[in-house]
Amino acid sequence: MRINPGRKKRQKSFLVRDILEIEKEAFERGLIPSFDINLLLDIFYQVKKKAKEYLKYRVCPVAQLKAIHKAMDELFEVSGEEPSLLMSEGLAKRKLDCDLTCGVYLSIARELNLPFYGALVPSHAILTWRVGQSFLYFDTISGDITNASSLKSFRKSILFPPLYDKEFMSTFYNTLGVRFAEVGKHQDAIFFFNKALKCYSLDVRLFYHKAVSLAQLGHYKQAVSWCEKAINLDSFDWKAHFNMGVCLAMSGKYEEAINSYNRAEKLHPKDYRIYYYRADALMHSGHLALAIKDYKKALFIHSGDDGLRKDYETALRYSQEP
Repeated sequence: MRINPGRKKRQKSFLVRDILEIEKEAFERGLIPSFDINLLLDIFYQVKKKAKEYLKYRVCPVAQLKAIHKAMDELFEVSGEEPSLLMSEGLAKRKLDCDLTCGVYLSIARELNLPFYGALVPSHAILTWRVGQSFLYFDTISGDITNASSLKSFRKSILFPPLYDKEFMSTFYNTLGVRFAEVGKHQDAIFFFNKALKCYSLDVRLFYHKAVSLAQLGHYKQAVSWCEKAINLDSFDWKAHFNMGVCLAMSGKYEEAINSYNRAEKLHPKDYRIYYYRADALMHSGHLALAIKDYKKALFIHSGDDGLRKDYETALRYSQEP
């Protein structure tokens, strides 16, 4: 598959400026406490300058990625939890949000005309790069690089072309949406999920994330509709079925929710949340023995959840009542 020349030309755009505009929106909506675009741009230039030093005489893409990682590692500590690098100003090494880190990597690759391109919207700290006809998984926290030539994790072995800037930007909008949802600001979350969908409408996560926020606002019919869209887009994504179950349970349709959790279990039987949420739906449906069984499975996988253990003990007490 050839790289579209028109797309290659667009790689020169200064992506990091767009990323910073999104950070600014997060600040304006109260998600992060401070924002300084000039400081953020300065940080980008620091990484770029140091990366150029380490990139001398390195022509292998893997070596080039490692050179950029070395520059990043000297300046920052990458974190999957920090909403903004500006929240850690007093530290010796600033903490850098993992999505923003992916954006900096991609920006530097474009600015320095390196021969690899972002091939998928990143998932947390993992960025997938396309190098010619092959793919590399790159962990921006550890710097580990693995070959993905088998393409086993790519649905139906689709070869993804390099992303447009707008498509790549959707991951940042998605991250902000998730963070607003976590603090209960679901209207703001939906605002950012919609922005992400306009940028890149093939990311299945956007559909079920938006669905859950809609359900939290009481728009159950719309929530189920968005989950259906997610499943139609990728029926092998277990989280699409799981979140369909969540939305159905929130609307009081517990039997239907159980069916969705069953489908999620078939696709990914190792996540304790499937059993935990299904146990709750079974409790509401009057299937107490089955609920206790699911609580046990959930605790076996993840024993450190206090809320799960309390719910299990409650179910046990109900089962002992005459």
